[in-house]
Amino acid sequence: MEYARPNWTNFGFGNGGHPYPARSNSAHPGEKLPIAMNMSADKTFELKTPKQSGKQTNLITRQPVESGSIMKVGPRTTVVIYHE
Repeated sequence: MEYARPNWTNFGFGNGGHPYPARSNSAHPGEKLPIAMNMSADKTFELKTPKQSGKQTNLITRQPVESGSIMKVGPRTTVVIYHE
């Protein structure tokens, strides 16, 4: 599953926030972040991380992620991987 950043400059939770006189664009629209969510109460799943060159970071734990590695996604946890 991937999350693509929308072209919002602020207040994304409020339909884009206050209108500006001219169109403002986000610096990151369309950037895709791999996301894994485990909403089970007692199961752990495996997530194979994307095989890519460059640095990858788990945004939840701030720990580096090895390309192509297998991560455990515990019950009621979320993993978001950022690729530089």
